[in-house]
Amino acid sequence: MWSDGKYGCALTFDGVDDYVGVSNSIAMATGTLAFWAKPDTTTQKLIELSASDYVSLASGVVTVAGFGAEVVYVDGRQTTVFPDTNWHHISIVSSASTTANTVNLGKNSATYYAGLLDDVRIYNYARAANQIRADYNSGTSLHLGQ
Repeated sequence: MWSDGKYGCALTFDGVDDYVGVSNSIAMATGTLAFWAKPDTTTQKLIELSASDYVSLASGVVTVAGFGAEVVYVDGRQTTVFPDTNWHHISIVSSASTTANTVNLGKNSATYYAGLLDDVRIYNYARAANQIRADYNSGTSLHLGQ
């Protein structure tokens, strides 16, 4: 379901059984996952790349599993603090190999997300800090692959 997003429309998840599965193989040596999130609570499962590669919130902290030596940015700053249930931009830059057959937005295993996701991007290279800040400040979205 669609709702008003950070910019344009966003995907809405009810926390019960909603998720979006994108069946597209991903294999990258390094990469960046970036998106806007507005969760109903600050403890949530957000995005799953595989059973062992996922992003979640735990009591207001962005937690990442399976991405190797990742660097986490929230609102363009290098931090894992996700302070509240307002819109925030999350970027995870990974230097480890990641492979996924399906990307699940709004789900990790059998746990579902309640809230909104907008402007989800997956890059097959490690984005620099200035690029992540530009994404956060720009307010415009790109198509996957750009």
